[in-house]
Formats: sequence, C-alpha cells, structure tokens
Amino acid sequence: MTNSGDVTLTLYSIAYDDDWHPIAVPVVGVSITIDGVKTEYVTDENGAAVVRLDGGDHVFSAVSNAQTLVPPACKLNDTRKVGDADGNSVVNMMDVLIAYRAASGHMELAPAVQYLVDFDNNNVLNMADVMYFYRFASGQSAELVKSDIDTLD
Repeated sequence: MTNSGDVTLTLYSIAYDDDWHPIAVPVVGVSITIDGVKTEYVTDENGAAVVRLDGGDHVFSAVSNAQTLVPPACKLNDTRKVGDADGNSVVNMMDVLIAYRAASGHMELAPAVQYLVDFDNNNVLNMADVMYFYRFASGQSAELVKSDIDTLD
C-alpha cells in the first residue's frame, strides 16, 4: 500500500432486483472497525467511509446495531518502506528533499508519510529527522530504522 493517509472503504450487500437477480447495494450507516475496535467512521449513502491511517497493517470490518451483517473483512498491508516519502519504493535524495520541505514548513505531509520519515518517533518532523535521513540517502549510514535518536553521531 502506498497510501496518502486516507483509505476509502466501500461496503456492499447482496440483494435481489424485481426479477430475483442478485445485485449489489451499498450498506448505509454502519460503523467501521479497525483491528477489532469500533471507530467514529460510518458508511455514507454510497456505502463508503474514508478512513485516515498512520501507516501499518490493519484489518477492517463493520458492525451495526440496526442491520444483521455477515462480518466483512478487509486486510490492508502497508508496503511502503521507512523513508519512502514519495511512494516510489526507493529511498533516495528526493525523499530527503520532501522531508526537508515538510520540516521547514513549505509543505504538509499526509500522516502516513510523516510517520515514515519521523525517525525519532516524537510525532514532530524536524531537522534532526532530516539529517538522519540525509546521512542514509547520501551513503554515510548503512541502515535506516525508526528508533529513538539521541544524537546524529
């Protein structure tokens, strides 16, 4: 998955038309669960719900007090690499530039992308993250991992 932070989930049920042919119809007003936890996300008149994620693997389902549902399931796997700010599966200086522009206030990153470049996990993209990232992309550091960064040594 190379998401921008938002994922649209659409839920349909099977019904029958006037000639008893099966058709798909949107399921309206049901709550979305993420990893088994009920959320504030509810399907709209088209059966869709836009869910904001911060990255990682997730299992989605839906629950309703008004409708009987066969529990739907959707598993979303996050395939982006740590540091892959532009989503092209390669970590390079372009990703560093994106992180720099975001850290300096010239652009805003989707939460899922910010998560990938916030190396010290403090929920703030700053120049310490950019410098750590630069050292990897320029070949000065052999590995790129999310951890607690104490120094840039």
